[in-house]
Amino acid sequence: MKKIALLLLMGFIICTAFNKPMVLLTDYRDAYVGSYFCNSSCQGLNSQHTALTTNNGTTTIGVAKDLLDSILKITIGKSTYQVKLKNNRMYAYPVGRHWGGKFFAADSIGFTASVSLAPNACSYTGKKN
Repeated sequence: MKKIALLLLMGFIICTAFNKPMVLLTDYRDAYVGSYFCNSSCQGLNSQHTALTTNNGTTTIGVAKDLLDSILKITIGKSTYQVKLKNNRMYAYPVGRHWGGKFFAADSIGFTASVSLAPNACSYTGKKN
């Protein structure tokens, strides 16, 4: 009987010695989620399609997590773009689209979107609200 109790005690000690505490993983995208107040600069063809025009202004960009891992949703006005986040860089998702950008810090963003083959593109830079 003493041998069984001793074996149980040794088994308990060994099992608890190797029990490592659980490490909870946090979603690294949380640092970038929010709304950003940005300066915008858009270039495009004029109404006669003969010259490039530039429009400057301000806008708000919304950044939210997507259900897919490492994917963020960028919302500008009525348009939504999906980007894959690698380190602090944003790449178009799915591959082959014409947008992307970079987080300069957790509170500042740079994003460029070109939605067609025509020379129309908008660049946005700003800080988190």
